[in-house]
Amino acid sequence: YTRDRVPLHWAITQFNLGEVLWLLGRRQADDALQRQAMTAVSDALEIFRAAGDGHRTPIAEQRLAAMKAALHQ
Repeated sequence: YTRDRVPLHWAITQFNLGEVLWLLGRRQADDALQRQAMTAVSDALEIFRAAGDGHRTPIAEQRLAAMKAALHQ
């Protein structure tokens, strides 16, 4: 999926990628992976908002907020 051709599918993939990167980053204590995870979720959130996706937008918002809070502990 590409952002230009199928943005919603791309965003879902980015969100899932963010979740995986986050888990790997936590397990390996790798802040760089965790930041990549936050970028992927943030990119997905941008598309969810633009698409008016009322289901995925709040999920991504909550996940991104939790990631930010955990990273800054």
